[in-house]
Amino acid sequence: SSGTVGNNGWYRSNVNIKMTSNSSYVTSKNVNNTNRDNYTLTSDTLGTTIKGTVTNDAGLTGNCSISVKKDTEAPSCNVNASGTKGWNNWYTSNVSMSLSATDATSGVMKYGLNANGTSYNNSNNQNLTWDTDGITYYGIVMDNAGNQRDCSSSVKRLATAPSCSITASGNKGWSDWYTSDITNTINSTSPHVSSKK
Repeated sequence: SSGTVGNNGWYRSNVNIKMTSNSSYVTSKNVNNTNRDNYTLTSDTLGTTIKGTVTNDAGLTGNCSISVKKDTEAPSCNVNASGTKGWNNWYTSNVSMSLSATDATSGVMKYGLNANGTSYNNSNNQNLTWDTDGITYYGIVMDNAGNQRDCSSSVKRLATAPSCSITASGNKGWSDWYTSDITNTINSTSPHVSSKK
């Protein structure tokens, strides 16, 4: 068999299978009932046995076989966020980040979920517990054949209520009485304040 070899005995491409025989007077070679001495495996498989038969002039047959496994599809990779959302896609609570990693053929070998970077740490959960105007969580997955896929999700968290103070201005008389119209001003030093009323 020949093809692109991955990890753990898996192929990551179509597998070309060629049957040979050193016997004398061989009149026919048959691989997987194709009446040929070669065969190409094109479908992904957990394990397939390819059978070969050779026949000589006397009508005697010899049998051989090979088992191959093939996975050309990269695993699925999704980074998901959950928490309480406020306006404009801001999270107003702690955010639970999770990595969903699956592979239907060879199975997941290793994975990782990280903030602001990619590495295999076999972690599939992270918690965002601080305010940020944007952070990206990166996921990475590799299956047992060596196929890899990356994914990511960006989130922003603002769970701290804004500060608020009101100042009054005008002409003051005695005992803190104002003797003119009063102008009230709302002040806040918090970031991302969208309105003041």
